[in-house]
Amino acid sequence: MTEPDSWWSGAVGPEWRSHTWAAFSAAAPEDLVGQALSWAQEPAHTLYVRSASLRQAYGVALATARRAAESIADERGYSPHLFAVGVLDELSLPEDPDPAATAAARANPRREGWTSLDTRRQYLDNYAKPLERADLTLLRLPPRGDAERVLDQIADDRRNYLRPTVLAGVVLPHEFAATYGDGIATRFGFPRGDGTPAPRRTLTVLDLDGLSPA
Repeated sequence: MTEPDSWWSGAVGPEWRSHTWAAFSAAAPEDLVGQALSWAQEPAHTLYVRSASLRQAYGVALATARRAAESIADERGYSPHLFAVGVLDELSLPEDPDPAATAAARANPRREGWTSLDTRRQYLDNYAKPLERADLTLLRLPPRGDAERVLDQIADDRRNYLRPTVLAGVVLPHEFAATYGDGIATRFGFPRGDGTPAPRRTLTVLDLDGLSPA
């Protein structure tokens, strides 16, 4: 991959840009590095990095996602849509995120019925769009479900187009469906709430508890 690292720092922000594959692979347990590398060399479907510490899970997920993005770029070439990050646990909107936009829409005779809910939905759709379309997406999951119903939208699009996704979260894999719903669970390869396996085996899980990654 020959593009500058701006694709990485721009996606993850200054706090996390040091969580590179090189730093992770030098400090983490060998077996964890091996499991992460196995997925990152040929990223496909879903990788779920789970820990009781969301920060720890996210750090490992970032490093693995960087290595996976480099694998994709080496195979297909660099794309401005190579990598996207969604910090869904911090996504929280007021009832009307843009009152001025709502007022402007209502002033349009073709949108007389426009409400703050429409503005809110539009904002969430715009937030989700790059996460749906990126070659590789990393999602930091909220611990108590998909309150904004953004994860459902992203999961559906990424499953339909077979785009690899890295998830970082605190929910145990067998509790994933109970937390996020059967639809989201099966799209990402988790079993349903009643224990029924997903139709295809498309999920790789890295459970960090008991290990000591950097």
